[in-house]
Amino acid sequence: MLINNEDSRLKELYSYNILDSLPGDYFDSIVELASFICEAPISLITFIDKDRQWIKSKVGVDISETPRNVAFCNHTILQENILEVEDATCDERFKNNPFVINEPKIRFYAGNPLITKNGYALGSLCVIDYKPKKLSNDQRKALENLAKQVMFNIEARKNLLIFKENEQSYTSIFEGTSDLIHILNSEGKILKVNNSWKRLLEYNDEEIKNLNLFDVIHEESFEHCINLFSCIKSNQIDCPDKVIYSMKTKSGKKITVEGSVIVERDNNGNLKLIKSILRDITEKINLENELKISEKKFRNIYELSPVGIALNDFKTGDFIDVNNSFANSTGYSKEEIYNLSYWDLTPKEYQEKEMEQLRLLNTYGKYGPYEKEYIHKQGYRYPVLLSGVKFTDIDNKEYILSVIQDITEIKKYQKSLEEAKQKAIDANKAKSMFLANMSHEIRTPLNSIIGFSDLMMKTNLDEDQKQYMTNVFQSANFLLGLINDILDFSKIESRKMELSISEVSILELLKEISHVVKYSAHKKDVELIFDYPMNLNDIIYIDYLRFKQVLINLLNNAIKFTSSGDVTLKVELLEELDNNLKKFRFSVIDTGIGISEKDIKKIFNPFKQADYSINKKYAGTGLGLSISKKLLKLMNSKLKVESELGKGSNFYFDIVVKSLSKNNQEFNLNIEEKILVLSNYKKNLDFLKKIFDYLNINAMFLDNTDNINGEFDLIILDNNFENIQDVLDKFQNSKLVILNNSCREKIVKENVLKNIVKPIFKDDIINIFTNNSNNLKKMKM
Repeated sequence: MLINNEDSRLKELYSYNILDSLPGDYFDSIVELASFICEAPISLITFIDKDRQWIKSKVGVDISETPRNVAFCNHTILQENILEVEDATCDERFKNNPFVINEPKIRFYAGNPLITKNGYALGSLCVIDYKPKKLSNDQRKALENLAKQVMFNIEARKNLLIFKENEQSYTSIFEGTSDLIHILNSEGKILKVNNSWKRLLEYNDEEIKNLNLFDVIHEESFEHCINLFSCIKSNQIDCPDKVIYSMKTKSGKKITVEGSVIVERDNNGNLKLIKSILRDITEKINLENELKISEKKFRNIYELSPVGIALNDFKTGDFIDVNNSFANSTGYSKEEIYNLSYWDLTPKEYQEKEMEQLRLLNTYGKYGPYEKEYIHKQGYRYPVLLSGVKFTDIDNKEYILSVIQDITEIKKYQKSLEEAKQKAIDANKAKSMFLANMSHEIRTPLNSIIGFSDLMMKTNLDEDQKQYMTNVFQSANFLLGLINDILDFSKIESRKMELSISEVSILELLKEISHVVKYSAHKKDVELIFDYPMNLNDIIYIDYLRFKQVLINLLNNAIKFTSSGDVTLKVELLEELDNNLKKFRFSVIDTGIGISEKDIKKIFNPFKQADYSINKKYAGTGLGLSISKKLLKLMNSKLKVESELGKGSNFYFDIVVKSLSKNNQEFNLNIEEKILVLSNYKKNLDFLKKIFDYLNINAMFLDNTDNINGEFDLIILDNNFENIQDVLDKFQNSKLVILNNSCREKIVKENVLKNIVKPIFKDDIINIFTNNSNNLKKMKM
């Protein structure tokens, strides 16, 4: 954790004796590597003193210190990670900095704090550029690793100084440092190592007693270390005091170490002891190797790329480097291209556009995508698409790196697509005209067939004749529906269908829809339920006919595939938005055959059903869902489905519409009658209970008559009871309201006040108590 205590930080800094020390080759190599990796002309290792920023090592500038209050690194030491300033002119902290306003006109800065193991930031390793930029993830990682190496060397330097200056503290330093330390005799036998050495090389004290240095030297460094040892032993003048070689752990793992060698000799100059302080630089070496591999990969990609790549001098336009793809597309060899500039390949009429691209490049550092033509070596022109960036090297020389794609084949393909598109448009127009003409020609005789067959069925016919005419009537109506579906689908596909918005009462719309679909449901003894909020009284603005068509399509579809149980149309208010907008959900839920997961996507395709057997069993065009989906899309909605095979389906959509709510009528019916509601279908019973609760009418709700005691003034009876006659006989002294099926005959009895055809609406229940109040009173008397 970073400690931001300035007094303690300065004390920690001074303990390293690094300020105003002599330059070091190792530090210089790190700033050079940082500059190269981060593609920045300036790199520094700095330390923040009380009033100044002192520069230990540098590349790209020739200064040794600056005032602390203008140093970017003064901000870096306040955080644990890299401080990156992509454009100093846009940063409130630095835009008025003298080094930003004046020379060297810093624009980009990235610095990694140099943090001690005690948590104090001494300074930073930073890179600086004259233009705005952003480090890649790899560059950031490399900068972090290099900063660790700087700090590692600073720690090693401090340890070595302490080691030389204070022999009394040798033991604590020897065992406390993370560096590897070993002491050898004149024959290379290992006399002593520290804990870090043992931990990294995986040896215990007993094993070390029998080890020679060359037992832990890796094969690739064996010869190098023999020569180094001979050099030290013979006391040659040019023996290095810094070494780098590879060692091997007990398990055979290779590690690379770097460090310093201290040689002790007796009074006669003979070798006595060799002391080495080493650090593990395996990660650093791996990073350098990865950089070399990355460079090789980039060169391979550069040469093998199917797209042309070129490097040009920004001022002259001369080609500096190109890949094979670019050379091949121009017809020139690479050697020939290096004697050309991009002006030699560009037709003269593009000169004005070229200058505009150069202006963009100079302003924003990039240009394109930009389409123009190049002149081939053979003289003809070919189309190209260019994009490029401008960059500056460490010598401040400016270059353009461009990607150039030969788009000759793309242009040919685009032309063929345009021709194909025009043919498709012409064919679609012809199809639309054909459908319009044929629909008129077909519907005229079909309407005659429907009309005459309807009239014929009203005449005196025997059973066979009546059956034949019924078949003709139904077939003609099916054909007419098919033609209408195809025309609707054709209009939507050709984008000729327009919505006609008008005021629509949701409740009135639901009632109209119920009249259309209830007969087909009741004919199959399928319960039809319309479930909506009791306070629903909205006038919405929508295309009445198309919206009605969607709901009828969904209900008819649900009824078609439901043999028993129920089909429910459910309306929910999901959200009230601004500007009188409301979000509603309409759901059509059935207990039918359901759809398998793999077949759900098929059902929205035109002329498709889930599988052939369904298409054969349930007649239909397969257009209903496709048309509904497309109509809802026109209304900025989307049809969705949830289904389980054998258990039923739920088709639903959410739609946002302008809505005006009418004032809900307040009901004060003062009902005193004792009321019983009977239905052995739970969903009907639940909806009736919702209505009664809304109207504040007390009633008993039962699904059987087994344990009924007492008399009731009014009984609302659902005719779905199998033993309906027994129920009627049992309650001869009560007034009855029958909830009837539209395909069944009305129940006419003296005590039956009313037959209500399902589905049930709130108004049906209200009318029972308002239009029949006198009859209810007589009954009580």
